[in-house]
Amino acid sequence: VEAMNRGLPILGSNRSGAIIELTSFGKIGIIFDPFSKKEMRRAILEALTINNTKLQYYSDESLRVALQLELQPRKMAQKIFEAIKSDSI
Repeated sequence: VEAMNRGLPILGSNRSGAIIELTSFGKIGIIFDPFSKKEMRRAILEALTINNTKLQYYSDESLRVALQLELQPRKMAQKIFEAIKSDSI
C-alpha cells in the first residue's frame, strides 16, 4: 500500500492474496514465488530495470488504484478509527 501511494510498482509474493488482488486489479506490480530464489531474483531485476514508459504506467496505475480503493494513509486511519469507535459503543 505504501508503494502504491508513492506511485511505485509493487513487488509481491504470490502467497499473499491481497498483493495478488491489488496487482491484478490495476496490473501495477511484479509477482514472485518467495520460496524460489530464481523468482525473487527475477522480480528484483525486473523492478530495477523497468523502462521509463513502464515505470510511468505503474506509477499512474498505482496512484489510480490507491485512490479508487481509498488506500491513502489518512483515509485508512480514519476507517480504522471509525471501526474502533463504533465497536466500543
